Amino acid sequence: MRPQAYVSVDSNTIDGLLMLANAATADPLNVHERRNSTIRFERQGDRTVVHKHYHARYGVDEEVASYERLAKLLQKFSGLRVPRVYEVNSSQNSMSLEFIAGPHLTDLYRNAGPRVFDQTREQLVSLFVYASEEKVRFDCTPEHFLVDRDAGGFVIIDPVCDDIDLDDFAAVVFLLGMIKCYLRHRPWRWTLSFMSSWKRYYRSYVEQSRGTRHAFNQQVSRYIDRVVLWNQQTYDDSLRVRATRNFAIIPFWRVMRAFFRWNFTP
Repeated sequence: MRPQAYVSVDSNTIDGLLMLANAATADPLNVHERRNSTIRFERQGDRTVVHKHYHARYGVDEEVASYERLAKLLQKFSGLRVPRVYEVNSSQNSMSLEFIAGPHLTDLYRNAGPRVFDQTREQLVSLFVYASEEKVRFDCTPEHFLVDRDAGGFVIIDPVCDDIDLDDFAAVVFLLGMIKCYLRHRPWRWTLSFMSSWKRYYRSYVEQSRGTRHAFNQQVSRYIDRVVLWNQQTYDDSLRVRATRNFAIIPFWRVMRAFFRWNFTP
């Protein structure tokens, strides 16, 4: 029996997330420098527009193609969408998109803890299973799921990613993104509840995808190889940041890779 490929983000989930969103902050800067792009916010009449200029690994044409693939995938779902694209300028490697005022899942986690992930597990696991079936890969870390304060549901941003040949790409990226979310904000009082929430996500996906732990873990291990490579190839950071990468971040991911490679998972 194939997993059900349709998901509805129900009203109770949305109401709960919007309550958490009211407690979270969404305070964009006018200009925000990122590793692969520069983001600028501009008010145009009654709407705020996001201007995105690419300067590193990806280009605007790749991003637009990723949005188109993801938008087609999300037609099977209610309560999930991508932002509206207003303008694309390939010659300047830039695009203009809809601004989403709501916070992302990482913001909600920072304010409310692991229960945020539990509230979204059923909906997002179904999305990841369907993405695997349709062979659609997109960058789906928790930071890319924004709560739409006006319409409800989630808006998924920044889907472009390296085309790594992993059958369960979306689930792999999200589960590792949960770990990064926990480590960045370090709310130690939530350690046990976070571990329980992560295990439920992991087990739910493996069960619904009808895969095996071993096969999934090997994919996680391969993706961590790429994460280590990205960190090794980053040269434009300060000396302090490079030291953190070499002596903390890279060793951590190598330890995690060993856990998955040798199936030391729940």
